[in-house]
Amino acid sequence: MGLLDIFKSPKKQRRDATDAIFRKMENEIKEMQEERSNWDKSFEIICSRRSRANDFEKNDDFQSAINLYLENIDYCKKDKYVNNLSNYVHDIDRIIILYGKMKHDDELKSFLENLISEYPKYEGVSKWKIKLAKLNNVKLETSKLLDPAKIKHPVPGNLTIGERIRQYKYLSLIHISEPTRHAQI
Repeated sequence: MGLLDIFKSPKKQRRDATDAIFRKMENEIKEMQEERSNWDKSFEIICSRRSRANDFEKNDDFQSAINLYLENIDYCKKDKYVNNLSNYVHDIDRIIILYGKMKHDDELKSFLENLISEYPKYEGVSKWKIKLAKLNNVKLETSKLLDPAKIKHPVPGNLTIGERIRQYKYLSLIHISEPTRHAQI
C-alpha cells in the first residue's frame, strides 16, 4: 500500500497502515542501535589494547607491545564489526616501527612480505615496498611506485593553484575593505 493509497482509504485502515509503518521503522532503528552498540564495544576493545601496548612501548617492552598489536590485528580480522583495514592499520604501522627499533630485520621482512601479499591494493602499500626494499638492499625504480599518468603538468596560460589562491585572497580582501571605505566617506 502506497502513501497516497493510505490517505484514500478508510480511517481504520489508515491507522493500521501507519501503525505498521511506524513499527517497521522502530524495529529498524533498534537494529541500527544494536549494531552501533556492538561496534562501540568492539572498538573499545581495540582502543584498550592499543593503550596497553602504548604503555609497554613507554616502558621499552617492545616485544609485549608487538604481541598486543598482533592480537589486535587478529581480533579485527575476526570481528565482523571492525573487520576493516582502516581499523588496524595503526597497529601495523606500530609493529613496523617497533621491529625497526629492535633491529629484528628478519621478522620485519616476513611481516612486510605478508602485508604486501595480503593487501596489494592498499594505498599505503608503496611505503611497505620501499621499506622492504631497503631491508633487502634493493634499489627500487620509483617509476614502478609512481604512476606518471597521475602527475598533472602545468599548462601554459592556466593559473596554478597557488596563483588562484592568491587571487582569491586578494579579491576577498578588496570586497571586505570596500564597504568600510565607502562608510568612511
